[in-house]
Amino acid sequence: MAVVVVFHGLIYQVSLAPDGSVEAAMWAPPTWVWGLSWLLMSMPAFFACGGFANALIVDKMRARGTGFPHYLANRGRRLTGGLTLFVTFFAVIASLAAAVGYGEMAAELSRNLMFLLWFISVYLVIVAFAPLMVRLHDRFGFAVVAVLLAAIALIDRQYLGAGRHDLAQINMFLVWPVAHQMGIGYQRGWFRAGPRWRAWAALIGAAGGIGALIAWFGYPASAVGFADASRANHLPPTLAMALLGVAQVAAMGLVERSGAFRTLTPRVEERLGRLSALMMTVYLWHVPAMLIGGAGLLLLARTLPGGAPVLLSQGAVLLVGVVLIATVVPLIGIVEYRLIPPLGDTQDRDLALLSFGLMITGAMLVWHHGTVVGWGHPLSSLGVAAIWAGALTMVRASRPAGVERGADTLKPVPLRRSRSD
Repeated sequence: MAVVVVFHGLIYQVSLAPDGSVEAAMWAPPTWVWGLSWLLMSMPAFFACGGFANALIVDKMRARGTGFPHYLANRGRRLTGGLTLFVTFFAVIASLAAAVGYGEMAAELSRNLMFLLWFISVYLVIVAFAPLMVRLHDRFGFAVVAVLLAAIALIDRQYLGAGRHDLAQINMFLVWPVAHQMGIGYQRGWFRAGPRWRAWAALIGAAGGIGALIAWFGYPASAVGFADASRANHLPPTLAMALLGVAQVAAMGLVERSGAFRTLTPRVEERLGRLSALMMTVYLWHVPAMLIGGAGLLLLARTLPGGAPVLLSQGAVLLVGVVLIATVVPLIGIVEYRLIPPLGDTQDRDLALLSFGLMITGAMLVWHHGTVVGWGHPLSSLGVAAIWAGALTMVRASRPAGVERGADTLKPVPLRRSRSD
């Protein structure tokens, strides 16, 4: 997450022109940064960790006999609150701006702010299918990953070879599931047990595969896009990004087997757990924090023109943004926590599936069209409405049947603690 925050703090360079106008340009780093991007790209690890967590949750679901409805409601309710708060906050601002005559600007700015929802859109789909993917892994093992890799290669041939950018978007739902599937395998013991050479072979083989794809098969050299690297392997993701997921999971196994985490004290583990609980909040809100911090520095630079090069430098924007993130995110996290609907003793599978469908549709619409609500912006309005409807449906699907009236809505009555924790 730290890598993501730093990257987005550096990606744009802002300056003041002699006439006082603002100039912003995408960062064009030295080409050696392209190679470094492969070492720092963290998105496959996000999905791999999700696969690890989902495998644990599915195992608990099986052991407790709670079933698929409980799984959907329990996973969905933890995701919908934060997403709804984020979208609603910017929907109010964008809609008010559009109402006073700044519709196009509000649509464009809100669309840029919603860009990171591509991750939420894909992850919601993966969460919904996670029990099936765990079952497939337990039956077929690495064959599932092999089939996905073959499908990705076919899509890449159409994308990179024939220029079919429309087909490339399919890889969003193939590449990231590979990383998720590797996380399931890791939870089941891949690279954590057995001969160490397997982990080293997977790491070296995947890294060598990335190099071969770049050198001989026309794949972009950078993991992410820059001003001087408009084609990259991130969005849409490619086979090279899928191989990076394999390499990262193998590296996780080697790090774990080194004993690096065996000396963590319970206090450190508790603090790491608290930080982990805020990571999705950081992900959603760090770009707005960077923009607000940058806007403040811009106002200061206008009053102190001589200090503009320092005040508007990438380092200054990043530093102010990080301070804002550290200040505001914990407060937002408290609000998000209170928006998690309580989980009752029974759940409604059909309503939970409907909620997932609404949330996925809404996230994809606002990702592409922004958050302006109004007659002139039907798709963004539909997206915001779908997210609101999905959140309300998830509340109903969670069936808070065991919550005392007037009590803290986050604390279910412990009638069946194992069913509602």
